[in-house]
Amino acid sequence: MNTLTELEKKLMKQIEHLTIQNEKQAKQIEQLINQLTNMNRRLFGTSSEKNSQGQLSFFEEDNNSPFSEAEQPVDKAAEM
Repeated sequence: MNTLTELEKKLMKQIEHLTIQNEKQAKQIEQLINQLTNMNRRLFGTSSEKNSQGQLSFFEEDNNSPFSEAEQPVDKAAEM
């Protein structure tokens, strides 16, 4: 009983077709992931975060800023 029935032959062809389709989709997904990764690097990479001459770095201190010193807590008892 080595002969395949018509149904088994159809199923084998369908499996072959779906396997090829799956491989094509996997390649397309890989290409899209690479494309997305490259676009994200271009859009959000370090080169997009260059600061201008007058712009302070987030971690630099500005000694001329009115916010450079912390406020001291007010002693409510001393005011009365």
